[in-house]
Amino acid sequence: MDQANAAKPVREFVFRGNAMASGGYLKVLDGKPIVLKPDMVTVHGESSLPGIGGISQSLVERPVLRFEPWIRYGRCETHVEGVGDNGSKLTTLRASVEQVSVTTRPSPQDNVPNVREISFAAEHLSLQVRSLHPLDKQPTFFLLSPPVVEGVSLRITPLQGPAKTMSFELDFGHPLLAGYTMDEFDHEFTTKRKFFDEFSPRLKTKGAVKFGDKPPRSEHGYVFTSIVKAYKLDGKSYAGNVHFEPGFGKITFGQMIADGYSRRVSLVKVKTGSDPEGFASYAAVDTNGIWS
Repeated sequence: MDQANAAKPVREFVFRGNAMASGGYLKVLDGKPIVLKPDMVTVHGESSLPGIGGISQSLVERPVLRFEPWIRYGRCETHVEGVGDNGSKLTTLRASVEQVSVTTRPSPQDNVPNVREISFAAEHLSLQVRSLHPLDKQPTFFLLSPPVVEGVSLRITPLQGPAKTMSFELDFGHPLLAGYTMDEFDHEFTTKRKFFDEFSPRLKTKGAVKFGDKPPRSEHGYVFTSIVKAYKLDGKSYAGNVHFEPGFGKITFGQMIADGYSRRVSLVKVKTGSDPEGFASYAAVDTNGIWS
């Protein structure tokens, strides 16, 4: 080995990239708690990179579902790819799931009379994200294409008569998934009033945010926000990315957890708060990497 070259260490990049198509489980059914066991698989369609990078992909055509009819989904697919040279690294992540359905029944205390059950449904959900990690700069993150949210709806089935289906429409966009570094986001957030007014309401914070302050971080240094600006349900507009439905629970669209070197995004998360009670998550990706 050439002694001059041996004396110049090459910086190494440690990849991390994860994609998850679909997962969900119940905590309570018919008033009885459910305890998960090691053989109860609750996640289908998952890809994860080793530190060296490469390609990981998964396809599950017919997942074995443990919590039917309350939690259902069909074809799950994920793909994660980590490549690059000594100057920059590229991580590409894809997650998709088809025929999603999460159902629960209103409890008496929900005060939703004459309703047998309420369901969240989606025909197709898909998220594609790419991250670029230069050697000496903060990484940038991009949506490869607009998220797919086909046939997303809420279905309310009465005790008698036909069910009512209401469609969701989602408005996407966020600079932290459009090429902004965290430093660039902080700068515009603290110096441009219009930018602050648009993005401060999307932050998950304990208190009010004042113009001029940086976006609040969690105790571990993360910004909690959303790639969803607003949504419509049955044609009516709502600000934010969280929908609460009495007798059903909470639906969270496009949650993003970010810091200077990572983005973690979930296209849809569901928490049913009645009986059955449970959790579900769809089309989620997590990407960052570290130069040694």
